[in-house]
Amino acid sequence: QFQLALTQVHGIGRRLELLLWHLADRWGRVTPRGVVVPLDLTHEMLGRLIGARRPSVTTALRTLAEEGRVERSRDGWVLTRR
Repeated sequence: QFQLALTQVHGIGRRLELLLWHLADRWGRVTPRGVVVPLDLTHEMLGRLIGARRPSVTTALRTLAEEGRVERSRDGWVLTRR
């Protein structure tokens, strides 16, 4: 249900961020750096979850990282509220 709704959102970056916040609601933990989602999700897996190809996911994640909204860490993914 959520996944189907997610595919209707325009913009891969927005879909990725919504997916990660959705996962953070279930598995995330708040840290001084932001909310850590301790899941080892590859770009390909994220693409399958949001209905996008891996290269597009990589590009969108790079943009989100440059904006300071998402970063990859050894713990998983870190989300900030910037």
